[in-house]
Amino acid sequence: MKLKFVLLGPEDDPDGRVSTHKNRCEGPSAQFRTLRYEEQDTGMFRLVQLQNGPIRSTPVANFTARIVRDITIDDGQKQRREFGVEAELKGQRIVFTVSGAEFGRMGWVFNRLGPGAIIYPSQQQHARAAIQSLSGEIRQECVIAHLGWRKEGHRWIYLHAGGGVDAAGAVSGVHVRVPAALQAFQTQPSLDSSAIVHTLRASLRCLSVAPDRITLRFWQPSIERRSEG
Repeated sequence: MKLKFVLLGPEDDPDGRVSTHKNRCEGPSAQFRTLRYEEQDTGMFRLVQLQNGPIRSTPVANFTARIVRDITIDDGQKQRREFGVEAELKGQRIVFTVSGAEFGRMGWVFNRLGPGAIIYPSQQQHARAAIQSLSGEIRQECVIAHLGWRKEGHRWIYLHAGGGVDAAGAVSGVHVRVPAALQAFQTQPSLDSSAIVHTLRASLRCLSVAPDRITLRFWQPSIERRSEG
């Protein structure tokens, strides 16, 4: 008698894809469906119901985690997504951010929580689903990752490292995140009229450092054309 052994993959693989393989040796009694996820003192669990059977609690991971912020990063050309996560492992609370792609792969667990964090066999994507399911209402945030002019609705806003300004002054609710090398590019609007006058006069004095055909070339194209002629 010849025997044939078939190696079946787990419920999901490290890339986050759910396996389509089914164990042909499993009878109908082994089929189940997930009802919901829940947190307990020892981690995250999923409640499953066997076909025509009782409900049982299956451990997913020995830690708990929730998504608390859904962050959209806009660099002016494209957008990407990050998640702010709060996790708890053995009484220790850990706060961090991960990219949306990294979150889906679940590779961040070891990197962020350390070797003490355990996702039980074949439960990787259930851990991801449990975190999303248990997160509740998630705060939405938009972070701008560039400087300069940006049109918001019908108005133009100038973005600096500390936020944004328009004709009326500082614009509330504008969050700008730029590299450390650009942190010095900040402007602080002043409500002091004398300070505004002083600043404008200082700016105008820059025109005296060179002939008009140089200092005004970007503001007076006609001057440049005459000088070239």
